[in-house]
Amino acid sequence: FYLKNAYIKFDDCENTSIKTDANGHFSFTTTAACSESALTITGGIDIGTNLPFTGTLKFKKMDLKNLKNGTLVVSPLTSLEYFLEKAGQSNQLNTILKNLALNNINNISQFDPAKDGDAHTMAVVFIFQQLATQIEDRLQTINKDNGSTVFTQEQAAQITFDALISQLSTQPLFTAGSAKIDSEVLKSIVNKAIEIAKAQMNDPNNTIDPTFKDQVSSN
Repeated sequence: FYLKNAYIKFDDCENTSIKTDANGHFSFTTTAACSESALTITGGIDIGTNLPFTGTLKFKKMDLKNLKNGTLVVSPLTSLEYFLEKAGQSNQLNTILKNLALNNINNISQFDPAKDGDAHTMAVVFIFQQLATQIEDRLQTINKDNGSTVFTQEQAAQITFDALISQLSTQPLFTAGSAKIDSEVLKSIVNKAIEIAKAQMNDPNNTIDPTFKDQVSSN
């Protein structure tokens, strides 16, 4: 749903940041030093569930002076678009949207799942974000010998979306005609995230909790 009191960081503007209001809205004025930027949103409270938001939302670098109607919507779908572009796989966007059972979305930067989509669309987007958040959260529980975390939140989000993109480029997330995650696809996504995490850690002293997969699946 919408996030109140969430932090919005303008990644390309020397980390300029603002916060969302009680309704999850935000406003900003472009300057000569900050007219194009990617956005990162973290923290805040989901006003639909009244629970803390522990995931990450992203919005790709864009000319902020010339947005359609002067507005934008940051959502799990813009996060997907951001990480696809970062991976050089923007051409996979329509395939993955199809494998999420999301069709006829012409402009992700303007698409508000809560307002512009039907109940099924909103459920799909919400569950997609919950899956991403669960994997990110588990990745951030991996600690080094000194007790510090192995992955930053940004790194955890990158690994998560790399795993999602890898699997959803070739197979649907949900069982046909529903918003229920296919158990085998879920297993593949989590296994891929663990595989990427292990490769990036490259340190036998850093171990992943063997219950990682079960915790993500049950949650």
